[in-house]
Amino acid sequence: MNTPIVKDGWLEKQGGFIPSWKNRFFVLTKNKMQYFRVPYKEEMGQFSITSDCSVQKAPECKRGCAFKVITPKRAYLIVANSETDRDDWIAAVQSEISGIPLKQQLSNVGMLKTSELITQALGLENNNPTAVAEPEEEEYGSYYDTDDDE
Repeated sequence: MNTPIVKDGWLEKQGGFIPSWKNRFFVLTKNKMQYFRVPYKEEMGQFSITSDCSVQKAPECKRGCAFKVITPKRAYLIVANSETDRDDWIAAVQSEISGIPLKQQLSNVGMLKTSELITQALGLENNNPTAVAEPEEEEYGSYYDTDDDE
């Protein structure tokens, strides 16, 4: 394979004609997903990953950590070994669909989370800087008392 590999690993795939489940070694490269019986040797099939595809979790699948890749020709129902693995595959396929490299997507998510945390901490939700309320004097007790009891 001359094309750089975006992600590879073992997944279960449901058959298109006969809905049985088979373990296959999947390889995601730029704009293509291939699956093999033996890694990189016995290719069993492939499908294009283009902008008119989508990928999403498949909670309706009773098999566990499932996701589906929907192409113009077919929906591929695939099961990963864990939720983390499933989410990694979804992110990788989505990066190929969008054309935005996975590393850039992850850094954008990190930046977004950081900016959301700052916005929340400053009370700037909905661009309302007055959302941060000053505490009532009673909350601080005698610290703010002007009477000199001593």
